[in-house]
Amino acid sequence: MKVVHEVVIVGAGIAGLATTLALNKTGIQIIVLEKAHELCATGAAIPLSPNAWGHVTNLITGATQVINFTGTINSGDIGARAVHRKVLLETLANELPENTIKFSINMSRPSPTSRNSKPTPSSPLKSKALIGCDGVHSVVAQWLGLTAPVLSNRSAIRGLAVFPSGHDFKHEVHQLVGDGIRAGFVPVNDTDVSKYSKFQLCCFFNLAASTLTHNGVVTVAGDAFHPMTPDLGQGGCTALEDAVVLARCMANSPDSMSSGMEMYVKEMRWRVAGIIT
Repeated sequence: MKVVHEVVIVGAGIAGLATTLALNKTGIQIIVLEKAHELCATGAAIPLSPNAWGHVTNLITGATQVINFTGTINSGDIGARAVHRKVLLETLANELPENTIKFSINMSRPSPTSRNSKPTPSSPLKSKALIGCDGVHSVVAQWLGLTAPVLSNRSAIRGLAVFPSGHDFKHEVHQLVGDGIRAGFVPVNDTDVSKYSKFQLCCFFNLAASTLTHNGVVTVAGDAFHPMTPDLGQGGCTALEDAVVLARCMANSPDSMSSGMEMYVKEMRWRVAGIIT
């Protein structure tokens, strides 16, 4: 007899692992499908703004906290916290039950001519719900009918400079803004020595917030839900918000996963629309 999983999550990135961990804490059993053969992280460090750890919005209740940025403020209370992307992924993964993540699993793209064609894994399985955390070119988002992403004509160059003997930088976010250009750096503590001499051109996309949706017990989170340009620095942050809000909504609707997903989309749709616009 084939096992029926409560929820299948596609993608083991920040959104996928955070959503898995959040739902798991509510008692929901999850299986994660990842096409790569191991955890992969694009980029170096990731700054986690206050919204990523619940300072601006109370992720448990949904209440928004108003912060006054006039006068003197304690940056330690509301400043960004930086962490290496790979470390964040590994930390999230280590909190999950053993064998939660299934690697080297490819998802077939749904047929563009059939609305009944659903994204399916290379190894068939059954579940009560499906959450796509599979990035900007999400096969789950495609099945939901979300508008295809378009080129934003914005690009970003990221790097990681390592000081083997430490550095004297204060724990502050530094940003320089010019005519069409934004630069900055975030000091982090690390002892690994590395050099990055190659540049890789990446295309970044945006998606109209009006297309964000769900269909029954199928929804999306992270970049699959709300692609963002790199200059916002909010892709990973809002993915973490998605995870907690989705878990809260589904926990508050134990008899109907569909209703929980509907509440999640309704709340996060306008939340991310305000950030993107």
